[in-house]
This record gives sequence, C-alpha cells and structure tokens, in this order.
Amino acid sequence: MAKLRKILNIWSSRDISIYRRVNIVKTLAISKLTFICSVLDTPKGFTDEVNNIIFDYIWKYKNPKLKKTTIVKNKKEGGLHMLDFTLFDKALKVIWVKRLCANDKRPLKFIPP
Repeated sequence: MAKLRKILNIWSSRDISIYRRVNIVKTLAISKLTFICSVLDTPKGFTDEVNNIIFDYIWKYKNPKLKKTTIVKNKKEGGLHMLDFTLFDKALKVIWVKRLCANDKRPLKFIPP
C-alpha cells in the first residue's frame, strides 16, 4: 500500500490529462498489487481502500466529475476503461481456482475454506 501511494504521489505533481492518469494507474500502480493479490487473501476493506486511493489520484484529490461506473465502462460506451480493483481482485482469485482445477495430474476435488 505504501508503494502504491508513493508512486501516485510522485505522479500527482505533474499536470497531465485524466486519460494519462488512468494509464498510469493501470500500468504502474495496479501492477504493484497484482501478484500479491493473486497469491494471498486480501483483508476486508483493502480493495475499497485501494479504489479510494486510485480514484482520488485520478480526480486530483478533488470531487469526482463522473460516476465510478462511468469511468469503468469501455471507451466505446463513453467510459475511460478504468479497472475497478474490487472486481479485479475477485477475477484474480477465480483465475487461481481455475488453474488449480485445470491441472490434469491432480484434479482439485476439495477447496479448503
């Protein structure tokens, strides 16, 4: 979390467009958390806190001008194709389970709680 804030603080001093801010979040910020979240269980509230940090950065720590659901939409639908980190984290977990089930040598019969 500290690395995420550090990266976004470095880039927040620059005057760049919202499209470039979304690109920075997707390439630099979320990539720091992808591996950790795909392997470990994330605590409650972690994804919400990451979303808050990311969207605060996108809007330059001011009030948002668009709804979060609009920003997450594809560009063809009028959005900015931004990632919702909560959904991204859930997708990482589903892919992990899918890989375990697809193993031909030892099919997964039981998923521990």
